[in-house]
Amino acid sequence: MENKKFTFECNGNKLTRESFEVVKFAPYRFIGKTVYARAFIKTGSAEVFKSLWEHSEWIFSALDELKEYATDEAHNAALMTWEKFDEKNELFGYTVGRFMKPNTPVPTDMDYFDTPETLIGKAVITGTYTNTLYDAGGETLCHNYFENQDNYEAAPWKFLAEIYPTDKSPYGFYLPSNLKNPN
Repeated sequence: MENKKFTFECNGNKLTRESFEVVKFAPYRFIGKTVYARAFIKTGSAEVFKSLWEHSEWIFSALDELKEYATDEAHNAALMTWEKFDEKNELFGYTVGRFMKPNTPVPTDMDYFDTPETLIGKAVITGTYTNTLYDAGGETLCHNYFENQDNYEAAPWKFLAEIYPTDKSPYGFYLPSNLKNPN
């Protein structure tokens, strides 16, 4: 399937998927600080996530000190997980941090999630948005790639990651993927 640019508008946000590729994603330990919010209530949860970003300097300072555990995935990121999700509470986790090497020691007052080796769809995204990249439609830009695709499909409910620039790089979105026909 050709990797064409795709523009998407959602909730007044305009995003463009500049590129998308499915690649092997090594196992990592994602380290950062986690907050939990209800998954399907847009109002309020975005403000909680925004507040976490506004107070994240200490997180990245602590991770910068772990240079020997840094990976090529050195972007500031938000990892979204569903380990506390159930029908009653509908909680999902939003962790601000970075992908580090497996078994990296976890600094005091931080959380971690060990991500498995998997295939991952990596989208490079440009544009502007008001809340999180997820709320602005970043996940939709990734899922759109999988429509009518013969080789890969999205593997929902493992984790998602929003990638934010640490310099002038574009934004990104990571979505775990599976081969449709592994044989």
